[in-house]
Amino acid sequence: METGVKTMIGGGGTRRVTAALAALAASAAAVAGCSQGWVPSATATGHHRYVALGDSWVSGPLIHNQVGTPIDCGRSDRNWPTLVAKALDVASFTDASCGGADIDALTEPFEANLGGIAPPQFDSLRPDTTLVTIGIGGNDADLNGSAIDCVNLLPVPLGPPPFGRPCVEGFTEGGIDRIAAKIAEARPRLAAAFDEIHRRSPNARVFATGYGSPWGSAVTAAGRRHRCSPSMCTTYGRGSRSSTKRSPRSQRRTTSRT
Repeated sequence: METGVKTMIGGGGTRRVTAALAALAASAAAVAGCSQGWVPSATATGHHRYVALGDSWVSGPLIHNQVGTPIDCGRSDRNWPTLVAKALDVASFTDASCGGADIDALTEPFEANLGGIAPPQFDSLRPDTTLVTIGIGGNDADLNGSAIDCVNLLPVPLGPPPFGRPCVEGFTEGGIDRIAAKIAEARPRLAAAFDEIHRRSPNARVFATGYGSPWGSAVTAAGRRHRCSPSMCTTYGRGSRSSTKRSPRSQRRTTSRT
């Protein structure tokens, strides 16, 4: 059944945030030793050949145990792709996700937060891959970084963040929604990435995941509600799925609620 590719670009962890997490994860891994992570059983009952792609919201930095190489990708053997793989009892499983990854990391080698080099994530795709999950794009739009810039230390609006005023004023100065512009810039590159997934793995079902809803409305001292941005807070938390049989036009379809 055709459903089209519906992609929500949310706030993946930015490099500056993920670097600190990866450093801690790497320290823990050095003590515990690095393993390859969960491997499907030789007697697996599931038929899926599963590949997970994405950034830190997929890899799971600081969720023990940290596994795989490079270790500074912050990849956990208890992240949600591993839980999916176990639940489906898949025939094969490759977790290619890496903290800090952007869309370019899908097709090019990627330098992880502590200098390790991750191969292009699309190298894990095969013609016989039947299931792909992908969660990426937030680092390209720097949505998490934008949200961090919204952090306020004061409960009264004395000045721009961190001094109490809503950050929406800065993000929409001059009548231009800067966050929406970043999302729009990333959208065609992400659509092209979906096309490439289907070219490399034509029989795969592809599921695009969102980023949760960690930032909602803020309440000022006057009791008024302010969105952190006209686009950011309505962009999070809507993962969606796509089927494998579709027209080229539907492959390129993306949606974003603003």
